Amino acid sequence: MALRHQDVQFELKAWTEWEPGHRDSTPAIMLYDLPGHRSQHSRFKKFLKGVESDGFSFIWNSPSLLRWNLHDEDLSDLRSVGVPVAPFRIFEVPSVALDFENLQDVFEEETLVAWAPDGSEFVLNLETSLTAWQEFLKPWTGKRIRIEPSFESLSDMGKFKYIVIDGMLSHVVQVRQGMEPVLTSADNRCLKQIQKSLSIFEDTPLTAEFEFVLSAERNGLLYSLNLVEPRLYLHLFPEAATAIARVIARQL
Repeated sequence: MALRHQDVQFELKAWTEWEPGHRDSTPAIMLYDLPGHRSQHSRFKKFLKGVESDGFSFIWNSPSLLRWNLHDEDLSDLRSVGVPVAPFRIFEVPSVALDFENLQDVFEEETLVAWAPDGSEFVLNLETSLTAWQEFLKPWTGKRIRIEPSFESLSDMGKFKYIVIDGMLSHVVQVRQGMEPVLTSADNRCLKQIQKSLSIFEDTPLTAEFEFVLSAERNGLLYSLNLVEPRLYLHLFPEAATAIARVIARQL
């Protein structure tokens, strides 16, 4: 383990088992690999509040950053400062705006993707069953879902995951459906958008996953940002684990 090589003592604990006020002499906490945070949203928000109140000297990534990242408007905030973001809209369930024909008019696309609060997705097109669509929406009454067009480039180029550690690019992974993820080179235009994004953060995240897709013009568009559970692809680039451990050791 990279942390042990840096003489950093640590303990692994599920966030659902954390008890506020019982941090002992632990100076820092790293919030990483948090399964179930979407389905237990209210509980997770209480967990973050408890972590903040426990007086840690260092928290990676900070609860305020995680709350912002979990908010539906995180990409809207980035778009407002000039980051090219993949087009999307947020809709409350139920809403007449969620009629498929209306959605086609809004996006001027025949195939759309809807994302539920738990991260599950639903593909809408001309062959979509109205019953299936309604069943997908039913659990999210009173909640908001994100809808976006399906990009043609996803079928051949997939997505590009830019893994950032302490504000610096670590590695880039190309992920295509039905194929193993592979390391690839960085696009300077995407790097500029990442730096622009980082400039509005109130603090620098220890780990971040910026996901890009290609537009019809083959320009990178920010598709998602993950600060809560960034997938780091350490099996493809194990040096990243060492880099994370060094940052932690340096700050402690």
